[in-house]
Amino acid sequence: MASVRPTFSLCEKLSGEKGQSSSRWLLKLEWELRGSKVNGAIPAEEVLPAIIILLTGEAEKWIQEKPLLARLLDNPTEDNNTTFLEAFKNQFSEQSTKDKTLRRFGIKDQIATSVAMRRKPEILLPEAVIDKWVRGLVKTRTRIKLIKVSDELSTLSSAYHKAMNFEKAE
Repeated sequence: MASVRPTFSLCEKLSGEKGQSSSRWLLKLEWELRGSKVNGAIPAEEVLPAIIILLTGEAEKWIQEKPLLARLLDNPTEDNNTTFLEAFKNQFSEQSTKDKTLRRFGIKDQIATSVAMRRKPEILLPEAVIDKWVRGLVKTRTRIKLIKVSDELSTLSSAYHKAMNFEKAE
């Protein structure tokens, strides 16, 4: 059976611009190289040279600025393939961990409707965690008291200790 020669028309080039998903691009590259599989895996000797050819723009610049990564690409071993792909996925991930976390807490894409919401998302994140923790309290009295003093709660630890003090006072 003749192997299928890749055309790279499916994956095309990766520029590394915002919004491009390296994970999705790598899946397309793997599909393009499927004819090269040996024991169910595509050898590093096929993957790494293809990546060198297909990077452009910011992605190509990133490689040129990192001599260690360029050496990994020039020496296509399985270990170098693993190391490079890990760095590549981290560099060109769809979203940063910070953005994912801020979205998870409903902070990232909110429209500022108050002065408090105009603050940096990094400041709002601890406040969101504390707020969700306070609202999740089972004891109604403790929860209401903590909501009233929520401006004083700068850390989750301070919220916890304040709750314990309210409960001891009852």
